[in-house]
Amino acid sequence: MLLLTLFLGAIRRSAYVQPFDNHLKLATPFLQMDISYRRILQITSAELGRLFSLEKLKGRKLDMLRPIARRTALVIELKGWPLPRWVLGMFLSPFFFPDDTPRIALLVPDWMAFSDELESYRTLWGEGSLRPGGSPQTNLLASLNKYR
Repeated sequence: MLLLTLFLGAIRRSAYVQPFDNHLKLATPFLQMDISYRRILQITSAELGRLFSLEKLKGRKLDMLRPIARRTALVIELKGWPLPRWVLGMFLSPFFFPDDTPRIALLVPDWMAFSDELESYRTLWGEGSLRPGGSPQTNLLASLNKYR
């Protein structure tokens, strides 16, 4: 029983979401997925209890959501799923999917800081992708060098 508890604790800590230069990485113990910024349409925030109506949930799902229902999640609206929806459903909790549209709900410790960081990366990526041959890092460094 102790080994199972340690294993489940390690798995929980190995799941994360992290923005990179040209994609958002969503990693779980059994799935690693890169979501291109090109695929992201919009990012909003919403309270989990409003995304998943507590009145409609029963049993174990209600027990899982009730303690975190007041927390804010980032909802990422996508042009389309990075993998087929049924594949994502095999590896991700149903609470990642607010409805049947291509949207993913992410519950992160500090949603405001994460949202700012993600938007910064997306902005740099957008500016870099408009310039031929430029990467976001190169363009950022070039803009900083102008002020030397």
